[in-house]
Amino acid sequence: MDKHYHHLHLARHLHFSPWLKDEYNDLVIADTLRHLALAMISLFIPIFLLKIGITIKAVVFLELAMCIASIAMHYFAIRYIPAWGVKRTLVISYILNIVLYLLLYQAASIFLHVDRTAYLVVIAVFNVSATVIYWTAHHVYFFKTTTAANSGIRAGFINGVPVLAGIMSPFLGALLIDEYGFKAMFLASSALLLAAAGALLFSRDIAVGKSNMRLCRILDFEHAGKNLIYFIEGIGFHAISFFWPILLFLSDIKLTSIGLLYLFSNLAFSIIGYYSGKFTDRAGNRRMIAIGSLGHGSSVIMRALAPTVVAMTLWQTMGGIFGSILHVPLEAGFYKFSSRDDYYNAIMNRELYMFAGRIFVVIFFLLVLSFTDTVPSAAMIITMVAAGVATFILSFSARYDRSIVS
Repeated sequence: MDKHYHHLHLARHLHFSPWLKDEYNDLVIADTLRHLALAMISLFIPIFLLKIGITIKAVVFLELAMCIASIAMHYFAIRYIPAWGVKRTLVISYILNIVLYLLLYQAASIFLHVDRTAYLVVIAVFNVSATVIYWTAHHVYFFKTTTAANSGIRAGFINGVPVLAGIMSPFLGALLIDEYGFKAMFLASSALLLAAAGALLFSRDIAVGKSNMRLCRILDFEHAGKNLIYFIEGIGFHAISFFWPILLFLSDIKLTSIGLLYLFSNLAFSIIGYYSGKFTDRAGNRRMIAIGSLGHGSSVIMRALAPTVVAMTLWQTMGGIFGSILHVPLEAGFYKFSSRDDYYNAIMNRELYMFAGRIFVVIFFLLVLSFTDTVPSAAMIITMVAAGVATFILSFSARYDRSIVS
């Protein structure tokens, strides 16, 4: 009895009780564990597919198909999340990710019995389902546990803490691959996702209203500037998250060196991102977006053209700094100015135009590869330079749209 009493007294004295009651913190903990798992592996999945004999064109077409399917899956996830529950939906996404990693773990054995095309289709289904269901639930959870007034600092915190906690994850993932192979990394990531699921299973779920999606609200032609911002964000995200790691691999950069590249940029992103969110709550996000888009666009161009690993590290770190100055305020603007009574349409609108941008940049790469005499690495450099130039447009879009910028 005394031990229990003193434990409660200490928790109250240290002000832990409000922290534990704030359901937003459950999301931070789960997101951190999920990021630890995915940061170890997500960079290297396209590389893994290339190593087991899948061609670059096949990997890129697979990515294109997944981007298209993701739009439909977002609509499906939003329709059913009220029935599933937000936290349970997050747990479902973790389980789907674990199944995906186990399928990748057994790739060599599966190839003995299943056609490679069928295998890639199955991989795509689990990857799309896990990713889309997670992000849908994440956005709904964030809307339900924040207010417009604190969306900036909380967006900065939930972007910064997982990245800071997982700062070594890409490097550790590369070490695991080098020392023990891809299988060890798949198992380690699966274990972390089980821990993330456990962080949510033992707390009550969050009540959400029924889906109220309408096509006119999803398309939202009245706010073309906002839609353009999402579209360009999608272009930039995909250039650096999909093409950049493959370009590093094709440039014969060692996996451990790739992991180290991300160590410095992750550190910069996590620290600067927190203060970007804090500044956004106080002074708005227009100036941050203008500065961030110019700096981040330049970093995308320069890292694509960098001749050495040292130069790549420098420009990658610059991308971490300016990427946080750009994307955290944009995300905060999304949460701040979207109606708390209409967040389903707001989420679907954002994902529609962001995935349209992702689809555009993948098709752009395929066109460059098909209609020029360039090799895949050169086509990726051209694609990244074009994505960097497109990012500059955000500095001008931020001046005119009031539905996401203040």
